Amino acid sequence: RFPPSLRLPNTKGFTASSVYGINRASQNKDAAWEFLKFLVSEPMQFSSFGDYGCPVNIRASERLVKTYLREADIVLRNYAINQHFASGGMVREDDPYIAKYYDYQFTQADADRIEAIISQADTFLSYDTTVLDMAAEELDPFLKGQKSAQATAQTLQSRLSMYISEQQ
Repeated sequence: RFPPSLRLPNTKGFTASSVYGINRASQNKDAAWEFLKFLVSEPMQFSSFGDYGCPVNIRASERLVKTYLREADIVLRNYAINQHFASGGMVREDDPYIAKYYDYQFTQADADRIEAIISQADTFLSYDTTVLDMAAEELDPFLKGQKSAQATAQTLQSRLSMYISEQQ
């Protein structure tokens, strides 16, 4: 709910780009659980790296580091080409955007740094959408012309102050 610096000063936190769950009312809980296990399996986590960040599967993470040590120049060059192409650019071998990736070498020191960061992570930092939900609720009447900007701001400030004081 709160950044580690506010609640847990000695914490090394991490977040997830996607959080999954199984609906309590699901009639297929076993199948849903098997699907979730598949999503965090080594092959799935390894193949999706770069799209979502570091794999949560330790074996996939270790495999990724080994691959980078062996093939960093190829991986980074392909990433650069994909990024440039996605932005509408024409891909040319002499393109400075792509050329800057040729010189980068992923070293054992980089691998050690990644391993240290991953091994120190000890707390999942969940997202608290309460503040955004409150803002959306209060913004709706304003956008419909039912409340002034000042009245909307005052109501939101009051609700947020109450929420924050309840959390302490």
